[in-house]
Amino acid sequence: MSIINTSPKKELVFYYEYNKNKNILYEDEILINGGSSSIENELYLEMKVPSQNDKVIRQTQSYFPSDNNCINHCIIQCILNTLDDSTGYISCVGIYDDHTDKTAGNDVGGSGYYFALIDGIMVVGYRNGITDNGTDVMISQENFNHMSLNLNHYDSYYWAQLHNYKIEYSNTGEVHFLIKMEEEKFELLHVIHLDDSRVHNIARYNLPIRYEIIKTGTENNIGCMRIFSSYLYLYHKFSNHDTLYGHILRVPKLYLYDIPEIINNGYIAVNSDNYKPIISLRLKSNQNRRLIHEINAYLFIKTNGYPCIFGIIKNPTFTATQPSWTGTDGSSIEYDTNANTIDQSNLLFLTQENLNIINGININNKIDICSDITGKPNVYTFCARKVSSNTANLIVGIKWYE
Repeated sequence: MSIINTSPKKELVFYYEYNKNKNILYEDEILINGGSSSIENELYLEMKVPSQNDKVIRQTQSYFPSDNNCINHCIIQCILNTLDDSTGYISCVGIYDDHTDKTAGNDVGGSGYYFALIDGIMVVGYRNGITDNGTDVMISQENFNHMSLNLNHYDSYYWAQLHNYKIEYSNTGEVHFLIKMEEEKFELLHVIHLDDSRVHNIARYNLPIRYEIIKTGTENNIGCMRIFSSYLYLYHKFSNHDTLYGHILRVPKLYLYDIPEIINNGYIAVNSDNYKPIISLRLKSNQNRRLIHEINAYLFIKTNGYPCIFGIIKNPTFTATQPSWTGTDGSSIEYDTNANTIDQSNLLFLTQENLNIINGININNKIDICSDITGKPNVYTFCARKVSSNTANLIVGIKWYE
């Protein structure tokens, strides 16, 4: 008799260590006044605000969904402010967004959960704005309801240390705030329970990871936030109680989409030394909170020895015929096959592949089809160029699941 292991497993959704670059492919940044950011010592991302009203904001372009069968666990390893006395500063990290950044007009309201260090006092909070940010609900450290640590013994100096801040939440509305300090495990600080499960504390559960620091005072010092890593995974339960939301992660019902038009058009002549657009994808403007996490491209060359390089570029500049977007029925994605030239001077590649065999290759690329911090959908252009004197005739197919 075989035994099937049905014990819960974690499913990693996002992970990044800020030791090489600022993750510019998947995060946006807003620098206000004299705010700045940089990678320091190949170890962390430093966000610096020297003067009053300087501000640095960073946010993932992906909005991570929440399912009622599991718990989202978001962990951010950081120093909220390196100053021993952080009076005159506000630092925030968490899984939330801000209505005031959404200048593209494709989304309104700010929602989510966060840790904040305000004038040296630790608080946890949430916002639930429908048409704006609403009024944030904040609980200061002396009112945390599940402290095994007496945080009132810790002043602003203690928050100038490196800690792991964790938020566990589900779309049923329950939220746990935890911290890992000297101990080897996370300590529960505060729990938000709902008196009525039909009335949630936030309206939206597609949320990005976000960090920000602002100097509100006139002190003669410079505040710095340091972000070392952040990640988000799904699990079946909260860390501090045994109730399972499910014994296995429920696989959502996914639908397969493709674009028959590019296959039906037959071989594409790749006859230029420059990259030629084949097809571009983006989210529909009213779907900017969706996350399409995996795109599969399958490619075939008509003749051996007629190679080309295939690439996926993010947000190219179209220089002649502009895109004409066509919606895909039932999908969150729309596409273009009309644009025929792009500016070659500053291409941001997500991937490049050398194609030189007649039976083709599959590119199972985990690019995130998502929007920028303003709510404007990013454009992802699949393109190719020849690498010999011969024209490469290429068939391209693209499919994805939602």
